[in-house]
Amino acid sequence: MAEFMPIRQRKIYSVRSEINERNFKELLRFNSESVDFLAAQFLEESDTRGGGICRRQQMEIFLRFVGDPGFQSVVAQDVGVHRTTANKTIRYVMSRVVEQSHTWIRFPTTAEDMTEAKVLWQRHFRLPSVIGALDCSQIEIQKPGLHGNEYICRKGYPSINVQATCNALEQFTSISAEWPGSVHDGRVWRNSHVRDIVSQYDGAVCLLRDS
Repeated sequence: MAEFMPIRQRKIYSVRSEINERNFKELLRFNSESVDFLAAQFLEESDTRGGGICRRQQMEIFLRFVGDPGFQSVVAQDVGVHRTTANKTIRYVMSRVVEQSHTWIRFPTTAEDMTEAKVLWQRHFRLPSVIGALDCSQIEIQKPGLHGNEYICRKGYPSINVQATCNALEQFTSISAEWPGSVHDGRVWRNSHVRDIVSQYDGAVCLLRDS
């Protein structure tokens, strides 16, 4: 009987699409230099032997997806990787960003923080006592299979009602993305930790928001 040697199957990779400076902003919402910064900030350099992708490519895949959420197969095609690779990469990079989010997104809590925030608003916009701006936004999602109707917002599509605040430099200071779209903005506010913090200062500080 003939003896056969097992031969390792050769991996076949997609040809990576050309993402140049002209379409960087369109696809990723960031320029090339910013992508390098984000990759270095959130990701460790990975081993690219055997067809692995480097941290810059990982960040490109993630930014392509969050910049225009849709089918991961389209993201994979744009960046030139298999859909399974795109799926794993998006989840991995997202977890790393969430792990470090507290470093970048911080709401003022101490008296010193509040004073610093008020100084910025006074300096830039001549608004006394203001420490931030607050708003809610309906972020469209695919309708969940469980309790799906609770996510239908007043505009008629499934969403998450996201509450966010920013400082005078337009930097996010808090984000709450835990409420389905049918929940009113007022309820999100009444149950937020930001409200608890502001209420401790008994009118000495305030947030700007629309009516």
